[in-house]
Amino acid sequence: SVFMYFLFDLDNCLVEIPNIGNYFDQLLVETLKEFDVKRIPEFNERKQIWFVGKQYINLLKSWGIKTHQKFWKVLDLKDFKQRKKLIHDGRIMLFEDVLQVLKELYRLNKRMGIISNTPDNIIKYQLDYFKIKKYFDIVVGLGEDQTICKPEPTGINIVLNYFSENGQIKREKNFKRIQSEAIMIGDSIVDIISANRAKVKSCLILRKQHHYTEEIKSWEYQPNFIINQLDEILKL
Repeated sequence: SVFMYFLFDLDNCLVEIPNIGNYFDQLLVETLKEFDVKRIPEFNERKQIWFVGKQYINLLKSWGIKTHQKFWKVLDLKDFKQRKKLIHDGRIMLFEDVLQVLKELYRLNKRMGIISNTPDNIIKYQLDYFKIKKYFDIVVGLGEDQTICKPEPTGINIVLNYFSENGQIKREKNFKRIQSEAIMIGDSIVDIISANRAKVKSCLILRKQHHYTEEIKSWEYQPNFIINQLDEILKL
């Protein structure tokens, strides 16, 4: 691979959450109910929350939620509790190609990071449980501060800065060089937008979402690569 730095999303890229859209939508609805909102927004309006970046505060306000930080705290607690149960029941698991790919990238001395909109504690729990923490130089969970979540480029820039400041070899000191040798791999439009904004290459992993292929054509930012399975990144 021409790439030296592999930046991964976590959910539905490395870790499979069954019916992920539905999983997060249910969490959202349960949390909204807890805040006694006058009406639960329609599904199409609700799903905007995952894609609007820092505009989410205005969206929550329009739904009647004034304490946005408290809202995410409640949602994240529900998420963690539910995820733990699904992990222990064997319903959330690593995709079967993940371990082999991480081992191979590690063997090739590639540098790896995780950038996820999930809070740190949930990510660390999953990485420990699935025993893959050792493969990553840096793990960035953006969930504690939704204003910097993907599609914002903040997470990717944190990782690129980390690599430029903690380079084991001299050439790693050059931020622009690292930028040109980095690729962001994720399953969602927000991964592609944040990669574009951070000026790194992007790779969309479809996994089982083949219905997606028509929709992708209408995206403002196009992924540089589209793959079905993770092992395809070894050939990029």
